[in-house]
Amino acid sequence: MSLMDEQQLISDAIEYVSEILGNNSGGHDTAHSLRVYKNALKISEIESGCNLTVVSLAAILHDVDDHKLFDHENNENARAFLNANGISDELTDEI
Repeated sequence: MSLMDEQQLISDAIEYVSEILGNNSGGHDTAHSLRVYKNALKISEIESGCNLTVVSLAAILHDVDDHKLFDHENNENARAFLNANGISDELTDEI
């Protein structure tokens, strides 16, 4: 995947989170997901061997299936986004 494709995927994931979580008043909102994403990127700078795509998407999507907000199994929302964007099953499982 090219850098441009990765950047677009990250942008699309942020938009997806915004659609699903919006301004949820329980603290699980888009702003929270973006803080987690930015902190994950900072941590990845000092951890060797990080796959930035995995780190980025896991951080951004981490609340889209939160059990306090959704009655889902197997991370349905995250998997739907990743599948719609052509992410392999293997990479999806890692994320």
